[in-house]
Amino acid sequence: MSLPFMEQWMVELSQGLDEASSSDDDDAIDDIPVNVRPPARKTNKQRRKERLIRKTALLHKAMKREKMRMSDVYRIKSLKKEIAAKEHMVKEKMLKRLHQKQSKLTATRRIGKYKYEKPPVDVQLSSELCGSLRLLQGRGDFITDRYKSLQKRNMVEPKGPPMKSRYRKHPRVKWTESRSYELRTL
Repeated sequence: MSLPFMEQWMVELSQGLDEASSSDDDDAIDDIPVNVRPPARKTNKQRRKERLIRKTALLHKAMKREKMRMSDVYRIKSLKKEIAAKEHMVKEKMLKRLHQKQSKLTATRRIGKYKYEKPPVDVQLSSELCGSLRLLQGRGDFITDRYKSLQKRNMVEPKGPPMKSRYRKHPRVKWTESRSYELRTL
């Protein structure tokens, strides 16, 4: 493209543009005619009507505010009830947890593989009872009672039920006849 062509192109593009539009905006504002005529005076009827509309709007707003206050008052009562119910639930849960903690402290824990089992209560039947304490015979085993007490207080690990061993502690004595014995008796 040649330089004279560019100048001609710019001239064509700028045709129709007003040179005055690029001037300050202050001049454009001054050109607008200003209406100097004061607004028309309102009649008493119009003023009364406007006052009535304003009063009803204010009254409507006041009634709305009063309704909101009343609903807040009723809402406060329900909120107080909800808060009291929540506090009651929290207290109950806290007491329950405290009771569980205390029962865990006194209860027997599982120390080993087996859980502690209470021994059966040794009670004499009415036919076994006698008239005097002198004739009463002792029942139970002191060693097993002490051992169970230690298990209950978590001092000794509870053992499972006693297993039957395959082998006896003392082997059975076998009686056999030897040949030498037979020969002697003959």
